[in-house]
Amino acid sequence: MRKVTLFVALSVLLTPAMFAQSATSAANPNNVSATVANNCRVDTFNLAFGPYDPVAVNLTLDLPATTTVNVFCTKGGTFTSLTLSNGLNPLVGTRQMAFGAERLAYDIYLDAIHTIRWTSGVGNQKTPSSASTSKNTAMDGGYTAFGLVPAGQDVAAGNYFDTVTATVNF
Repeated sequence: MRKVTLFVALSVLLTPAMFAQSATSAANPNNVSATVANNCRVDTFNLAFGPYDPVAVNLTLDLPATTTVNVFCTKGGTFTSLTLSNGLNPLVGTRQMAFGAERLAYDIYLDAIHTIRWTSGVGNQKTPSSASTSKNTAMDGGYTAFGLVPAGQDVAAGNYFDTVTATVNF
């Protein structure tokens, strides 16, 4: 019986020594880092004009349409310009939708009164008013694109299409 008591007494005496030893061990500092780059993306958009009637309604009335172009950037990030290409069938000063060999002129503008073409030229592009507040929130709430098909065009019946590329530079 005496051996057991002695053994218990020794283990109790050794235990605090083990804790004291681990408490005095040296710590190694570890550095953890990451870099978050500014990144932006522009969502696809559709500018759907609807029916164009060259014989009656659109003989004298332009056909307008609008859409929203959304740009999302890293929180706190921004971009330098949002540009639109001239499409697949450009004509000097305008864009054209195609149906076979037929062309239906249209354009996309920065303003509701259709005076400033939205292109890649200086002064013809969008820039943000402030930095991004969240990667999930469109910059400036999105940018309205004002489309217009001019009245009086002599075109064949058909479904006309074009592809315009939106580019965000950051």
